Amino acid sequence: MDPHRARPLGVLMVATALVMASCMTSDVPVDPDVPVPASPSPSGAVDTGPSLASLGYLDNLLARAADGDWTLDVGLDSSLRLLLGGAAQTEVLRDRPLGSYDMTGIIAAGREWVAENGRGGASQSVAGLVDLLDFDHGQLEAMVVDPLAPPPTVPAFTFDPSVSQPTPGATDVGEVSEPPLDPDYETDCERFFRQFRLGEGTTRCLSATPIDAPGFAYAIYYPTPSIATFGWEESYRGLVTQAMTDAVSVYEDLGTLPSVDVVLAANLDVPGYGASMTDDAGCRLVLYPDAQRLSEPEFKQVVALELAHCLQEATFAPQSRVAYAARAWREDGLAAYLSNLVYPDPNLEWQVLTRLLEVDEVGSLVRWSAGTFVWWQYLANEEGWEGIRQLVGSLPAGGDIEDQSVALSAWLGPTDLGTFETFAQAYIDGQIIDESGASIPTAWTPPVEEQDGFIGAAGTALDLSPEPFGLEARLLVTGPDRVALRSDPGGLQLRSRPLSGQDWGELPEVFPAECLADNQLLILATRRTGAAEGVGQVSADVLERVC
Repeated sequence: MDPHRARPLGVLMVATALVMASCMTSDVPVDPDVPVPASPSPSGAVDTGPSLASLGYLDNLLARAADGDWTLDVGLDSSLRLLLGGAAQTEVLRDRPLGSYDMTGIIAAGREWVAENGRGGASQSVAGLVDLLDFDHGQLEAMVVDPLAPPPTVPAFTFDPSVSQPTPGATDVGEVSEPPLDPDYETDCERFFRQFRLGEGTTRCLSATPIDAPGFAYAIYYPTPSIATFGWEESYRGLVTQAMTDAVSVYEDLGTLPSVDVVLAANLDVPGYGASMTDDAGCRLVLYPDAQRLSEPEFKQVVALELAHCLQEATFAPQSRVAYAARAWREDGLAAYLSNLVYPDPNLEWQVLTRLLEVDEVGSLVRWSAGTFVWWQYLANEEGWEGIRQLVGSLPAGGDIEDQSVALSAWLGPTDLGTFETFAQAYIDGQIIDESGASIPTAWTPPVEEQDGFIGAAGTALDLSPEPFGLEARLLVTGPDRVALRSDPGGLQLRSRPLSGQDWGELPEVFPAECLADNQLLILATRRTGAAEGVGQVSADVLERVC
């Protein structure tokens, strides 16, 4: 690897990911007697190295579409089929495992596609797949069993969550479930229980438990037990109620909560934990059987995360009209932050960070998807919820990801050292504290190949070129020499500090100041959208050899 080549933060964070491994342990499953299989290596998969495609389902779709692997409609069709057991992970996902199994973004993208292109022609398949995943309030109510009628029954069905589900990375990812997809089910009950043969003409198949929480009423819809529970025993409905109570007590002071339906889905194929779907009738918070593999605290954090999507849709309605692909950096990251605000200890969101710290493709904040929770946490620590509200309120109600970046730059103000640059320094130093009081593990450790240094001879230059709202960290090692440093920022903000610590500051004119000082200098380059485009450069001339 050329030590003089400018490298984005994502590349340099590979070593950090290895250091963090001991910190990223999960809680035990709810049922300790049910083993969770280790994630196998997909047979025949080509390892191209981690990329943003590894962050989530929508990230995978966008990365593969950008590389020309498929058009958006084909990518949506493949991705939604994967969620429904009609396509293998090896065919759809570039990198496994994913950092997030929140399916809100990919389902929203499918719904947006159908809304823009209609339900016929090339959109027909995507529309049919979306219909299998989304049930509106009226459909749910129409499926609730009549308490005066005999309960519907079908042949006995046994649900074993340890073997029956293609959980994220936990089964042979090359398997495709049966029966095949069929968007032409005669009744909504047949669609809801699509893997499971119901009695002919069955139209009532769900039970509903209304919850009248203080100031917030909702209902939990679940497979009626006389048919099959699909693992959704009464204890899980209790966990949902606890999580909703905890989340509402936090969220009601932050914004607006719409009417909410909680759906405990029967679909055994879905390799994900949950999703939120919003329309004029309110928000559906859907939990899938895979979530039953989580520990109790993690399960409740998933509920809080999905409700956080509902909160954002209602509180920031204009900004939520933007295509999900453009607002995922805000929507997913803020939902992850809010879920941690409700439940500080599970740190389920750190799974996204683990994958983000391995990414070697793009280092821009506005492309980090759910990984931006660390930015929202920093902003909350510095400016509180009001600062977050002001920033989100300043974002556009249309446009693409570049428009989001421009608006973020405008909200941050002048390009002098400010909130984003101090965030970058805290990120590199691992000094962003989450709601549990723990430091989010982002501290940067230079990879081994950097330890030999890249400056040690007169005239050697270092080029720096982060993307807008990107972070690029490099290590200068002078060896036995003191050097004079020169810099041409090229539109960048350059900061530095000795690797051993001390405060961040301007690039020094001479480094080290004396021969006995630390001879390793950490250089951090950031760029705002709208800053002068160009490549920043740092160069050195030897002043004193062999101190």
